[in-house]
Amino acid sequence: MKQASSRQSEPEPLPDRHWKVPWELRLLEKVLPSTWRDALVGDLLEEWTTDIVPNYGRARAHWWLAWQVGLSMAASLPTHFRRAALMTKLLLPIALLMGGFSAFVDSRPTWDDTGVLAFGIAAVCAFLGALGPKRPWLWGLAVGLWIPLYEISLHGNYAASMALLFAFAGAYSGAGVCRLLIHAFPAAVNNHP
Repeated sequence: MKQASSRQSEPEPLPDRHWKVPWELRLLEKVLPSTWRDALVGDLLEEWTTDIVPNYGRARAHWWLAWQVGLSMAASLPTHFRRAALMTKLLLPIALLMGGFSAFVDSRPTWDDTGVLAFGIAAVCAFLGALGPKRPWLWGLAVGLWIPLYEISLHGNYAASMALLFAFAGAYSGAGVCRLLIHAFPAAVNNHP
């Protein structure tokens, strides 16, 4: 009969959860220009893990990080805009105006038709996604971010974030339809003046 060893194996140390890259920084890595990416993401991760999480706790640290990522993304917009194609330069102001208009309509005290507004946001984003299929994330943010910003900042209504879902669904479906049409009719695209 085999004897059980009296020595128990030591448990493996838990991984350091502070150094797991948060979703906010993964998003920032995808959006930032490559010249800024390594330095900015590294600096934010270092400050988040060494200063913010120990002093404020994980929940408040994620809010701080989300705010910093939003500011960094806003600061990178002029760089993206300079490098963007003409179609993006034409569509971005339209998207921002439509997003602002949807937030204005939603803020009216007599407006109480969320379904119509959600469909309108999805339709506008689908149209923009079809015209600019390379950046559906941009159209979703430009149109869909206004209502959550208004509702969360003034009323604390986090459910308004659903507007982003409709915006991204519309933008990605429009971009998908555009890509399907491009693959279905390549001769029409290549011969277009």
